Amino acid sequence: MENDPSLASDAPSCASLRDVAAPARAPLDTGGLLASAIAIHEAGHAIVSRFLGLPLGGATIVPTGEYGGLTFGPGEDSLNVTRASLREEAQHQCDGAMELLPPAGCRRDSTSSWLVYAQSQILGLMAGFAAEELAGFSRDLEAQSTDVEIARIYGRTCFVSEDGVTSFLAACRADAIKILRDHWLAVMDVAVALDGKQALSGIEIDAIIIEAEQRAVHVAELQRRARMAAMTAKAKSA
Repeated sequence: MENDPSLASDAPSCASLRDVAAPARAPLDTGGLLASAIAIHEAGHAIVSRFLGLPLGGATIVPTGEYGGLTFGPGEDSLNVTRASLREEAQHQCDGAMELLPPAGCRRDSTSSWLVYAQSQILGLMAGFAAEELAGFSRDLEAQSTDVEIARIYGRTCFVSEDGVTSFLAACRADAIKILRDHWLAVMDVAVALDGKQALSGIEIDAIIIEAEQRAVHVAELQRRARMAAMTAKAKSA
C-alpha cells in the first residue's frame, strides 16, 4: 500500500490537518501539506487493515525513489519495497488462487476463504485515498495509484468482467469509509504519530489504536451522561 512520489504535484486543497472536515483532534503540519496527506493516507491503510484482522509490520511516510509513504506487512523491509515488487507479490498470490478457484459461474463455497481474503486486501488498499477524502484533502491521483492497480488484480479473482471489478472496488471503498468513520479518532492519532515520528512499527500502531479506542469509549460515555442529565433536568422543569 504505497503513495507514489511521482504523483505528488497536486497539493491537498486544505491548509493543514487542523482544517480537515472530519473530526480531527490535533493538527498535522510539521511536514507541510503533502506530508499531512500522506500521513492520513497511510493511517487509513493501517486502521482498516487492523480492524479487518490483517497483520501489520508498520508504516512510514519517509519517501524513497519508489514511494512517498508505505504501509507494509510483518517481516518486510520497507526500503526494499518497490511498486513492481508490490504488483508482483499480489499477482503471484492471485495466480495461485486462480488455479484453485472453480470456473466462472460455478459454486465457490469451497474457496470462500480466498474470496474473503481478497476482499479484505481490497478494502485495505482502497482505504488510503478514502481517508484523505474524509479528511478533506483533494488529490486527484487515485486512478493512477498502485494501490488501485493492485486492488484490481485481487478483484479479478472475484469477478470476470472489468465492470464487475470496478463496481466491487467501489463497494469496498464504501465499506472502508464506514470503518474509517467508526474509528476516526484512531486514524487521526496514527496520522499525528506518523507525522511526528515519520515511521511506526505495527506494535506502535496497535498501541495507538488501543489508546484511541479507550478514549473514544470514555468520550461516548461522557456524552451519554450529559444527554441523560439534560433529559432529567427537562423532565423536572416540565
